[in-house]
Formats: sequence, C-alpha cells, structure tokens
Amino acid sequence: MKDIRLTLGVLASFALLSSPAALAHGHGDMDNDDDDAPAITVRGELIDVACYVAEGERGAKHAACARACAENGLPVGLLDAKGHVYLLIDKAHKPVNHDLAPRMGETVIARGSVSHRGGVDLLEVESVSPPAGAKKP
Repeated sequence: MKDIRLTLGVLASFALLSSPAALAHGHGDMDNDDDDAPAITVRGELIDVACYVAEGERGAKHAACARACAENGLPVGLLDAKGHVYLLIDKAHKPVNHDLAPRMGETVIARGSVSHRGGVDLLEVESVSPPAGAKKP
C-alpha cells in the first residue's frame, strides 16, 4: 500500500501553494514579483504533480492516471529534461487542468512567465503546443 501520509502531505502543500491568497496578483512577496517578467519557453512532459512527487509516476504508462488526476483537480506540472518541475496555471491564476488533461504524459512546448518561491516554480501559461515534428494523436 502506498504511503497515504506522504501523498496527503504533497497534496496539502500544493493546495496551500495554489490557494487564491498565495497566487493573487500584487502580493509582492514572490522572489520575482515583476508583473512584466519576460516569457520563457520550456519543453517537457505534462505530469500530475501529486503522483510524480509521491511515487515518481510519469510517462505514457501513467498517462491515463495522470488524466484522471488532472480532471479531478490535482495540480498539473511540466517536467523538463533536467528533472525540474513547473507548476502550471493560466494567466488569470486559474488551473489549466481542463485544457491540458487530454495531453497528460505528452511532451509539449509551454510558453509563459515564471515566478519563484521556496523552491517552487510557477509557470503562468500563455501557450502550450506539441514540439516541432510531433505527430498529432
């Protein structure tokens, strides 16, 4: 049986980090609170953060579970080639789960602005697209 305490701890942490108070514009306490932060482009795999952090689950073999987790509101992230995870939200600081759930486990190119706090990177997504040359499902 999986360690439910670890999973609950991870979920509680991300729930706190993604709360409206923590994500509100103008909070002024982010490491880079510049609303005009330059956009970055990140290539990576769409993951459900809870299963990845708690169990290391990712990839095509985990895609169905990741879709279900995203559809049920668990945090969606982007895992880059260096193992760095970005927590994804939209520019209005709302979840991107509905839009990205069908693509969980896929490699994508995401563009947006990054905020940093306490070792967490938050990517405000402007666009998500398949990598060049990727086959459409």
